[in-house]
Amino acid sequence: FPVTIPPHVDMADTIREQIIAAFATRCESLSSNPVDRCRRSMPSSKEPFVSVWDGPDNVSIQRPGAHTHSMQIGVEAAWQTVDNPSIEANAIIGLVEQTVLDADRTFGGLALKTVLQSSQPGYPTDGSSIVTVQMTFLIEYLTPIGDPYSSI
Repeated sequence: FPVTIPPHVDMADTIREQIIAAFATRCESLSSNPVDRCRRSMPSSKEPFVSVWDGPDNVSIQRPGAHTHSMQIGVEAAWQTVDNPSIEANAIIGLVEQTVLDADRTFGGLALKTVLQSSQPGYPTDGSSIVTVQMTFLIEYLTPIGDPYSSI
């Protein structure tokens, strides 16, 4: 069904969307292919196909007037193995961790912190040469209650 936006609502991006977009931009250095959001694609070379997946956002009230958000963002990389899938997967895991966490973990002050939550390699099945890596990061940020467009 079509969504009607009330005329008084400013359509600026929410803090959540700004963080996801900044996260995806950061991941662009992982491949010469474009980084997609929430899309899987069968890679046709050793060059990884990288996708960023926004996940659940758990909200709590830890300070008066503010929501504390704990949002999961996943990174998925897939490529065709050339040599040893285990060695390649562990190299990509290290590269993703370094790319995401060896920079401003607040994404320009939008977030309070970013931590690695999990990483998992996926190895080729019989007849396939596709290796995958899935990593999940937990990003914590604050917004005023009722205002997802402003950070605290």
